[in-house]
Amino acid sequence: MVKKLHTVKSIIITGQNRKVIYLSHIYGGRNHDYSIMKSEFDMDKQWFVDVTVRADLGFLGLVNDYGFKSDLRLPNKKPRKSKNNLSPELTKQQKIENRAHAQRRIFVEHSIGGMKHFHCLTHRIRSQSSVIMDQFFGLAAGLWNFNIS
Repeated sequence: MVKKLHTVKSIIITGQNRKVIYLSHIYGGRNHDYSIMKSEFDMDKQWFVDVTVRADLGFLGLVNDYGFKSDLRLPNKKPRKSKNNLSPELTKQQKIENRAHAQRRIFVEHSIGGMKHFHCLTHRIRSQSSVIMDQFFGLAAGLWNFNIS
């Protein structure tokens, strides 16, 4: 039973054709993206072999924990402000790389937005059953896949 959650999260894996390939169970909004990833995908198995993975900065630990031998693309992180670096900025090359990364990752954002297009995810779900919320997410992903095919 899920109580007092204002938001829910799920891990979504899509291809460049914008189809939802994988949709995880839902988690409370206070859970971090990478902790959800670790609970869904066992670190001992080779999950992402021979694929290019483009993730956002919420998944910085992927390289160390999952031992990527394939192509992993993450955006560049802005450096922290410190005594030596009072105005941290990304270099022009890093900004260009981040923009190119975002242009390739936009398919995932389009899939998420397409799932929200069916309005069952954007409105408040008053049921406190996580099973019903999982079914809403699954139905939205299935309708989105049907809509674009």
